[in-house]
Amino acid sequence: MSTSFLTNSLDNLKNCFNCNDYITFETKFCGNCGSNVRIDSNPINSYYTLELHHEINNAIVLLLREKILYFAIMFIFLTINLLGIYMSIKCYAEFNGEDMTRAVMSFTPLFYINMTSLVCLQPLKKRKREILRLKEKLKALNLRISLENSLRA
Repeated sequence: MSTSFLTNSLDNLKNCFNCNDYITFETKFCGNCGSNVRIDSNPINSYYTLELHHEINNAIVLLLREKILYFAIMFIFLTINLLGIYMSIKCYAEFNGEDMTRAVMSFTPLFYINMTSLVCLQPLKKRKREILRLKEKLKALNLRISLENSLRA
């Protein structure tokens, strides 16, 4: 009975990287030399977590790229709409004629320029959908890491 206790307690020990003293997995610093303890318990598990961290980093970069594209397309959409409204107001204010002719002249740039800006709505929907997909992927990867950590502990 005491030998199983001894082997179980030896399984919970690892060596310090600086002074080669035995320390437990729970400690953060070596009691002998005071150095910081790195956790390299199992190379297969550490490789797996490095793979997960690599996937998370890729997802974060993709998420950042999608957000930048989303805001760029949104800026283009709003700029084209504001240009159409500006040209419409300018046509209405500077055209010499009766009110109905001025209104028809102001609707032309408002209608055509703003209709061309509606082309930006489809890429906006795609970017928003991609952002939501990447956020879900990040949540799933974080859940996998927390599951791996809880199973390892």
